[in-house]
Amino acid sequence: MPLLLKSPLEFPVGLPFFLWGRDEYAHHAESFLRALGRVDGFKGFIVHPAPWRADPQSFLVLASPSWPRDLALLRRLDVPDEALALFLMPWGNPHGYCELFKDHLNEITLVGEGNEVSFSLDDHRAILSRLGIHSLHAGREPMVNQGAYYVIWADWFERYGEQTRQSAEAMGDAASRELLLSLIHWNPEDYFVYYAQRIFHSVQYFDFNPIRPGEVILNLGVESGFELPYFLHLVGDEGQIHNVDPLGDDFLHPAVRPVVEAYPERLTWHRVAAMDYDGEIELALVDAGRQASLRNFDATESRSFPCLTLETLVNAAGITRLDRIKLDVEGAEERLLPGLLHLAQRFRPLLAISVYHAADHLVVIPHYLMHHLRDYDFHLGHYSFCRYETVLYAIPREQRLAVES
Repeated sequence: MPLLLKSPLEFPVGLPFFLWGRDEYAHHAESFLRALGRVDGFKGFIVHPAPWRADPQSFLVLASPSWPRDLALLRRLDVPDEALALFLMPWGNPHGYCELFKDHLNEITLVGEGNEVSFSLDDHRAILSRLGIHSLHAGREPMVNQGAYYVIWADWFERYGEQTRQSAEAMGDAASRELLLSLIHWNPEDYFVYYAQRIFHSVQYFDFNPIRPGEVILNLGVESGFELPYFLHLVGDEGQIHNVDPLGDDFLHPAVRPVVEAYPERLTWHRVAAMDYDGEIELALVDAGRQASLRNFDATESRSFPCLTLETLVNAAGITRLDRIKLDVEGAEERLLPGLLHLAQRFRPLLAISVYHAADHLVVIPHYLMHHLRDYDFHLGHYSFCRYETVLYAIPREQRLAVES
């Protein structure tokens, strides 16, 4: 299997490499690697392996959405997997580095030994302004979107302080404990400092436990599908991904769709909403119809969708093995917890659960699972410049022991 580089700061400094292809995504990859000091060994863009054959100590790096087709071609041309690397980028994630900085690479500043990123205060304010968010401490008007931070729910967190403390203390590592408590109190500058430190190192849903070849994944909530290229590569030919979304694949990002179309045998689509009953449900259509949400009070349109419980869905699909569940269903997470608990007890999968759609989810969801799931370790990841995109990871202890051994 080719080397997988999930994030730009995983790219080894000084690695000699060619970039395969000349489309916009290959050029974006080169621009990001250049901004992050990773092009000392860059030999150029190529569309034929001849330059690599003249310099076989270099890597051939695939970064275009056509990488499944390109990978198959290079294998047919007898280029060994050991010479290949995939540099996947989270296109379609609005909080990911490529969407936020592709046209603003000048705002990226490397510090330390080239493995950390910093932003000046002026750049930080410019980025927040571009996102429609004003700084709390810049002497300006209040934030455009106050709901993007937990400060307006301070009274709730104070009333449920004991529950919050218990959830933090039950986290499996010190960084997760500190993160849960910090998210509640941080101002926009604090969020952005943390975001800058992490966003070029990690990818949402992929921390704490690696995906293994052959895994069966239940992917609840798709929209742009930025996670799918990673899933599809990592599970390999023996793996299977069950995508569950009432809108199906309608809004896959253009960089995701070619990868999905290249591996139809690894994917099963379920165009239904996951819910705590079987039947139909009225969901709000938000973000120009791209999301079907249980919790949105500003939506002007709604639609009725079929819905199934997790148990009904799994049984109807004939799923007899489940290694990982990703849950990001636009506010319905809390209602799915009993069904999720049942699947966790039955299959012992790793869980990656969004805990931000409602402010209290940051505490309520971890607290529930920590009190009901046996022999799981819990960790927290955060992937945004505001309170959104926080993920609770729950890892069966037997999996962690197997990985560590």
